[in-house]
Amino acid sequence: MKIDKKTAGLIFAPLIATLLYIAPYDIPIPAKITLSIIVFCVILWLTEPIPVSITALIGVSIAVLTGVIDIKDAFSGFSNPVIILFIGSFLIAYAMSKHGVDRKIALRFLSNEIFLKNSISIIIGFSLISFLISMWISNTATTAMLLPMAIGVINLLKEKNVKGIKNFSAYILLTIAFGASIGGVATIVGSPTNIVGVGFLREEGYKITFLDWIKIAFPIAVFMYLVMILYTKFKIRNIELDYQAVKNIIFSSKKENFNKTDIKIILAFGLAIFLWFLSAVIDIPESLVALLSASLLFILKDEEKNPILTAEDIKSVDWDTVLLFAGGLSLGNIISKSGLAKYIGEKISILFSKEDILLLLIFFIILTVLITEISSNTATVITFAPIVIAVLKEYNIDIFYPVLFVVFASSFAFMLPVATPPNAIVYGTKYIKLSQMIKFGLVLEIAGIVILSLLLILFIGV
Repeated sequence: MKIDKKTAGLIFAPLIATLLYIAPYDIPIPAKITLSIIVFCVILWLTEPIPVSITALIGVSIAVLTGVIDIKDAFSGFSNPVIILFIGSFLIAYAMSKHGVDRKIALRFLSNEIFLKNSISIIIGFSLISFLISMWISNTATTAMLLPMAIGVINLLKEKNVKGIKNFSAYILLTIAFGASIGGVATIVGSPTNIVGVGFLREEGYKITFLDWIKIAFPIAVFMYLVMILYTKFKIRNIELDYQAVKNIIFSSKKENFNKTDIKIILAFGLAIFLWFLSAVIDIPESLVALLSASLLFILKDEEKNPILTAEDIKSVDWDTVLLFAGGLSLGNIISKSGLAKYIGEKISILFSKEDILLLLIFFIILTVLITEISSNTATVITFAPIVIAVLKEYNIDIFYPVLFVVFASSFAFMLPVATPPNAIVYGTKYIKLSQMIKFGLVLEIAGIVILSLLLILFIGV
């Protein structure tokens, strides 16, 4: 009898976790229980028989029931300010999507003549707007928003039997998805993994402001984007398109001007960005900025004199991800307090000498990328970051940059449709062969690993 993935997860998660617990090996009991819990959660995250957030909460609950940690410490992740940051930034992003502000910005951007001159300029137009918007709103939402316009261009060119349209179709869609993932690295609010990473660093006593993040992450994101474009330019160098046809579809979509509601949303968003940058000079919590800016949207009125956001819109918050964040931060705390992270750190320190620290850091980056290919990048950071922190403490290495670069690496999984939601969305159009995604994704992953490794060595000065 064939067992589907979800059923297999429900069977093997508790089975393997139990076998791991009863197996005879030298590890303190609290750490052993925690290891079993983490394996249990990872299997359920990979197979997804239940929502990922509920898996995290079950893991934390088991830790409490088995006496690994008391309930107050167990759910400490729920009081972390980064949870408020996520909720506030999501509400701002939702207001932009609800009223079509993001689409209007995208169309105005894409209708610029500079992006409609040749094959690569069209791809730059779509991928650059994907890169820029995903710095501020969900990578998934950005990809989904641009997809209909890209498909419209592809279908129009297919009707005209344009030579090379199959390759062009694949690359315009892949660069939208990859551009969203890369752009999400650039700001703290660009990706859930960034917020989780900041949460772990703050629990270790590191204060990282919005501007601090941008100074480190934005240049990396830009460099990765340029690598993507250069590779794409090489792959489509022989394609000639009907650029007037492309212009027609873009201009025909540009129907609405910004109204007063749109201006109010943009101002609230602009206020948040201004205060996030200002927080580097004046001590203003980023989470408070997000909450205050989002609150304005419940006060300001739209064209019909209704609040721009209503109580009903609060239901649209991705509560599954919020609970996953909170549960994940709590699991990270349990990994540390149970002694599991220290135990793993001690074992790894035996394998790598102090002189091999560069090799170890590069190994962490590669492992993060590979794990993220088959698992949620948020889940990867949740389980892996506490272990990285513990290992580096064994070597008396400052954890700040290594943890940041592991977080960056979790957004650089490009090869498989399951690696990220943007990948899955564009692959689902059937315009992309799996081999094309793997080849393009492999090039970007190698480039990402090299870039991150070299820059990490530069930053830590080892």
